[in-house]
Amino acid sequence: MTYRLATLDDLTELKKMYTAITKDLENHQINIWDDYYPNDFLGSDIDKNELYVLIDQGIIISAFALNDDGHDTDLIKWEAPKAKALYMYRFGVNINQKRRGIGKLMLDYAMKTAKSKDAKYLRLFAVDYNKPAINLYKQVGFTCMEGIFIEDIDGVIYEENGYEIKL
Repeated sequence: MTYRLATLDDLTELKKMYTAITKDLENHQINIWDDYYPNDFLGSDIDKNELYVLIDQGIIISAFALNDDGHDTDLIKWEAPKAKALYMYRFGVNINQKRRGIGKLMLDYAMKTAKSKDAKYLRLFAVDYNKPAINLYKQVGFTCMEGIFIEDIDGVIYEENGYEIKL
């Protein structure tokens, strides 16, 4: 398995992977992604060198975006709000790779990558009813922080909890 930054050559495969993840989430009544998100953000993530992938036997099996854009983080009571932190977005695992520990591998890689960029914390947001993701974050050592980020997307309200881990 190989970790690396995504390239524009990966975009078609990434969009297929995220579309399949979105359908799988919907099948489990976790309606957090759609035809627009996250697919429409992947090209920009690649252009900014913020999208990381895990490749196994020539196939993308997981990806996440990592940047310093903590949208409305004042709504979350972070342990050290002024400390340098990176934020993980668009974390997904190929549906054909579920239950193989890929999520834990990618979170570990995200933590190492954030630490190599001198971040003191890795932070992310999770919709309150995305229990599989929340369970994974807690298993790896993330802490749910006090406060809720509320996002209104086309009239659909999402309540997102902030999670962080000290690096």
